[in-house]
Amino acid sequence: MAKAVEKALNILSYLGQGPGREIPLSEISEHIGSHPATVAGVLKLAIGCGYVEQRRVRGGYTLGPMAYRLSQGNAYRMDLVAPAEPEMVRLARRVGESVLLTTLTRGRKSILCVVNGSQDVQIRQDLVGQEDLYTTATGRVLLAYQSRHEIGLCVALYGYPGREWGEIHNEEELIEALGRTRERGHEVKTNNPSFAAYAVPIFEHGEFVAAMGLMVPAFRRTKGSDAKILNEMKETSAAISLALENRKA
Repeated sequence: MAKAVEKALNILSYLGQGPGREIPLSEISEHIGSHPATVAGVLKLAIGCGYVEQRRVRGGYTLGPMAYRLSQGNAYRMDLVAPAEPEMVRLARRVGESVLLTTLTRGRKSILCVVNGSQDVQIRQDLVGQEDLYTTATGRVLLAYQSRHEIGLCVALYGYPGREWGEIHNEEELIEALGRTRERGHEVKTNNPSFAAYAVPIFEHGEFVAAMGLMVPAFRRTKGSDAKILNEMKETSAAISLALENRKA
């Protein structure tokens, strides 16, 4: 029974990564590593309960109305989003770039909120590195403040970074790299020719709760802009932390 429930949840999770897109049975089966006939049976039950839709005969599958009703129209982790969003809006206006808020749960990164900047050309934060921890600045910050147990879950899911991050191939190298990120209090990635990525941690009463990220197209990055952006981000992080703490005061 537990395996069947896990399989159904994995299917719903995969469908949720592409809301509105009709995903074929073969793709779903390949993703979760189960025989198409087994997956088809699970999907049939989910359709009957309203959590999955198949809009055309032999067509692909999408999330159904019951899946959306679970959230009652509320965003995930509003306890973080509500205090953080006003400060993120101010940061986006000051730097003219989009800002995002992310968390990590059992090895899986979630983008909670994206505030668009004022520039005409924007990096699509919702399409860049939603699940990749090692190659994104926010992913590295998220991982840097996790327990050994949580880091182990991430390694079980993704393996070691290897070429994706400093030729890290074992636990000792990964722990050392994450320690350097914690010591800096931020992460900057500039190896992509299209953009630079920045991330800082957010704390509540001294406990790490989220990472805030920002990306700048390469042509808008200038000498000294890294320091300015990081300073603005750290000030915003401190303001969000204060808002989180005052919320419970």
